[in-house]
Amino acid sequence: MTRFLWLTIAIWAAAAGLALILAAMPAAAQGQLQCAARTTVMASMGLYEKTMRVSGFDSNTAHVVQIYASTSGAWTLVITNAVGMTCLVASGTGFEAVPAPLPGQPG
Repeated sequence: MTRFLWLTIAIWAAAAGLALILAAMPAAAQGQLQCAARTTVMASMGLYEKTMRVSGFDSNTAHVVQIYASTSGAWTLVITNAVGMTCLVASGTGFEAVPAPLPGQPG
């Protein structure tokens, strides 16, 4: 498999696991994750410096999982539920976008 495909699979596996964990957590425990209305969280993240790189939807839990990253490599993982509550789940540095190989080319 190509490096891009492995990276995509790893991100989706992590996102699915996070969605299941968040769905199982009581509301009080979720409060520790820095959650608020989506508009509030997006405004506080300073998205003027970050671009959404990966986005996915878990139809089982109705959660949207997104990774935002800046050109400097800083990244933030957020998850939003069906009623618009968004949580900052993780952040870090060293995000690297790996381009997908062209069709028919080895990865």
